[in-house]
Amino acid sequence: MSARRKPPTEDQRTAVFEPRREPPAIQVISMKGGDVEKRARPEHVVRIRAISEVSRHDTPTNLGRLAPPRDPIGARKRQVREVVIWGFAVLVVAVGVMLGVWFLAR
Repeated sequence: MSARRKPPTEDQRTAVFEPRREPPAIQVISMKGGDVEKRARPEHVVRIRAISEVSRHDTPTNLGRLAPPRDPIGARKRQVREVVIWGFAVLVVAVGVMLGVWFLAR
């Protein structure tokens, strides 16, 4: 006997064997007006600027009693410096404890 399944007979047909009907296609309706081309954004115009115009800082020089603006690069450097210092402090304490235990265990 072959391994291929035989198609079901009329008596065996159920809803499982019935071919599915395709749902109707989705119809898309645009809600935009007809003047879409008129409202299109204009192309960006490239301007060549001087380096002095680009590198100008907007930070005021005399802030009085106000704090200066936050410098993210400086803050990151300070955080890394603090982590390194605390890491060395923890390492020194750990080595001290290890040597103390080692000398007491002898």
